Amino acid sequence: MKTEINNYKSIVGEGCETVAAPSSFVQTSSIVQREHALVSPSSLKRIVSCTRSLKVNEDYLLEHGETSSPAAIEGTKAHAVAENLVNEHFNIPLQNDSVAEAADADFAMKVCGKAYKDFVVRVFQGNGCTKLRTETKVDMTSLISECWGTCDCFMVSESSLIVVDYKYGHALVRAQDNAQLKAYSLGAYLSLPDNERKTIRKVQFYIFQPRATTDYVNGFPRKLDTVGAISHDEMQIEDLIAWAKETNVKVEQAIRNEGQFTAGEHCAFCAGKGTCPATRIREQEETTLTLADLLR
Repeated sequence: MKTEINNYKSIVGEGCETVAAPSSFVQTSSIVQREHALVSPSSLKRIVSCTRSLKVNEDYLLEHGETSSPAAIEGTKAHAVAENLVNEHFNIPLQNDSVAEAADADFAMKVCGKAYKDFVVRVFQGNGCTKLRTETKVDMTSLISECWGTCDCFMVSESSLIVVDYKYGHALVRAQDNAQLKAYSLGAYLSLPDNERKTIRKVQFYIFQPRATTDYVNGFPRKLDTVGAISHDEMQIEDLIAWAKETNVKVEQAIRNEGQFTAGEHCAFCAGKGTCPATRIREQEETTLTLADLLR
């Protein structure tokens, strides 16, 4: 069977005109017009958990513009190294921007990138895959409004779709019930031709994290026994579609700026952290509990 391997940089889908909306709504537009997704896969858990957080973060973005932390800049460079190594192995033409980004990569990025490449090759061969795509823009907007993003790597076998997400950070991220990976899997699935989608029965997703050192349980750090982690989960395709439809109910509420502020672990990277009423109440409760525990 012929192996199809691609590196797709193009955006899936056609644009649409931006329409006026009341100020209480979150302004939407097409994926061609926006530089970032209104509902990105990485923010999906936060948006579903706290629908009011969408407008808070969009307002912050409009006021302050795009910002990149040192960790994000490092991650972008590490991803470029990993992408280039996978592309070289599968004889995929290298992308000029990725080559330039990786030009001054350090030794650790190269070692971790090679480990990622080796893992992708093992998964590809072990599952009898016939198609592989890297750094692919995937569009989920037909099932989850305003949701699109870039999938690090996905592969297709006769009956499975496999997504591999590369994370360069130290904090452990789990694939189990991971909304970001479900969204990438959905977008990858929707990008396939009809004849290929008909044969897909399940999706698998992996997180390859070569520098993971710390697991945060209830906000408290715990050192891992070893450095590095690989996490895996899978689900039937019909369950993925059902999840998307259920998720979209919350996403639509978020776009209309409806619902309640809800505090939780999803607040970690929210622009409203510490200022919204839900987080203030939660911090007061946690402080009270901590003091009570100390006085026992």
